[in-house]
Amino acid sequence: MQGAARNSARVYAGRAGRRARPGSPVAAAMEGLEPRVLLSAVEAALSPPVDPLVAAQSAALSDASAAAAALDLNQTFYLHSQPGASKTIYLDFDGATTSGTYWNTYYNNGRDIVTPAYDFDGNAGAFSNAELERIQYIWQRVAEDYIPFDVDLTTQEPAAGGLVNSGGGDTTWGVRVVIGGGGAWLGQPAGGVAYMDSFTWNSDTPCFVFVDNLGNGA
Repeated sequence: MQGAARNSARVYAGRAGRRARPGSPVAAAMEGLEPRVLLSAVEAALSPPVDPLVAAQSAALSDASAAAAALDLNQTFYLHSQPGASKTIYLDFDGATTSGTYWNTYYNNGRDIVTPAYDFDGNAGAFSNAELERIQYIWQRVAEDYIPFDVDLTTQEPAAGGLVNSGGGDTTWGVRVVIGGGGAWLGQPAGGVAYMDSFTWNSDTPCFVFVDNLGNGA
């Protein structure tokens, strides 16, 4: 015990500075050692530099997420990610009839292709609240992918001709994404199909997402 005491502190008794006689009562006081600093060869963790473009995109992503969370179900078919953009991707959930496209000519003997409305509860005649919420979530996920681009991801149908690249000085066009059904007319199972480069075509040639072939209505 005495050895341990000597290693950690000095013991005094009675008046300050006088050692206690053997056998006499001891009133002990502890005198702490001076503070020590432990040196280390391990460098402190440094924060990586922040890319301003990545930071701006992250902020925009947060804004888009907050905006989507705040939207009510009545706004489901009026969603826009970048309303002022010159290009548009229209997510068409409420059913569509496709006519006069390569899809009709080469896959359906020239007949119209009728796609039912988006549906996963078995009632294609009306959208349930769960379906409206899912549509908003789908829109939000896709819109996040296009944040860096001059593209408006929308669920509101554009004006006639708004998706067609008419050439000349036309700088505003886009593509329709028809979402619904199982695409039996295609003649083969698929989750979706699109013509390469059809985004810039001078016709309203859509791409398709066959939700009946996807898990949980995607």
